[in-house]
Amino acid sequence: MRNLIILILIYLIYRIVRSLLYPPFKKGYRKGMGKTSSSITDEMVKDPCCQVYLPKREALSEKIGNEWYFFCGEECCRKYKEKTKNQ
Repeated sequence: MRNLIILILIYLIYRIVRSLLYPPFKKGYRKGMGKTSSSITDEMVKDPCCQVYLPKREALSEKIGNEWYFFCGEECCRKYKEKTKNQ
């Protein structure tokens, strides 16, 4: 009976130490990865020059006048600036 109580105490101490050193991860997260890929969403934006849709986080943003525009690359940004400058 005494051995059983000692084993239970050792197990409880192990669980307490483990929970302090390695806290459980939140649901939907992976260690070092942030949110899991199945829950990642990104806003799609349209390049005004070549009419391509791309994720906002990958787009090149440029403030022209009072409005923000998103481009797929430097060349489209340059072309759009020239086009709006001539108008």
